[in-house]
This record gives sequence, C-alpha cells and structure tokens, in this order.
Amino acid sequence: MSYWTGAEHRRRGVATPALRLLLLYAEDEGVTDIACDVAVDNVASRRVAEAGGFSQPTLYTDPDARAMVRLTLDHGQTART
Repeated sequence: MSYWTGAEHRRRGVATPALRLLLLYAEDEGVTDIACDVAVDNVASRRVAEAGGFSQPTLYTDPDARAMVRLTLDHGQTART
C-alpha cells in the first residue's frame, strides 16, 4: 500500500478518508493481505495508516538503509468495521 499527499492538502483530513476508500475498493476486489510501509520518522503517514485500521508495527531497514515500519491490517479487520 502506498499513498502520498501533496503539500497543499496536508493536515486537511484528506489522506485518511482516501485511504479508507482505497481499502474498501481493495476489499471489494478480494484483496486479503495489505501492508503499509512507512519511514520511521514519518509520523503523519503512520497516523493515517493507523486511522485506516493498520497496526502490528514491525521495524525493518529497507534496501536504501532507511529505517521503516511495516503495518498490516488485523486479520478480520476491514474498512467497513
């Protein structure tokens, strides 16, 4: 899962509802495993992911040596709950 918000739209409540819509679409299409990778220092993006239902953070280092967090949707969690 990847998302980005233009600077002029940040902190206006755009990303979380957009993510929820994307998750509803994925669910309707039968997608069952979704992960969201966020740079450790990107607190705003992590908050969006968590508001969208992502949890269970796992720390890792990506191939470019950046500290990252991978969040997943809880089993049984859907965008409709």
